Amino acid sequence: MPPASTRPSRWGVLGRNWWRIAVLLAASGLVGLLAALIWPRVTALPGYTVGDDGSAVTSEYGLTQFIAADASFALIGVLAGIGIGVAWWW
Repeated sequence: MPPASTRPSRWGVLGRNWWRIAVLLAASGLVGLLAALIWPRVTALPGYTVGDDGSAVTSEYGLTQFIAADASFALIGVLAGIGIGVAWWW
């Protein structure tokens, strides 16, 4: 049986780097939380009017606000994802 210092770890890379993985997972969660808190503050959410019969009506400008809200959500997600990806790669 080889000495303990040369014997491969049962956990492989995880055995030596578990704390780095834990820090990156926590940082990824924090970035996601920050992105979730930033999005409603930088996005003008669309408005609509609800009629007496329960129908909802919006203007053409309101329709563009729906697309803009989705686009800002996607942009924040892409930026956060690139940051997390670079951190995991590094």
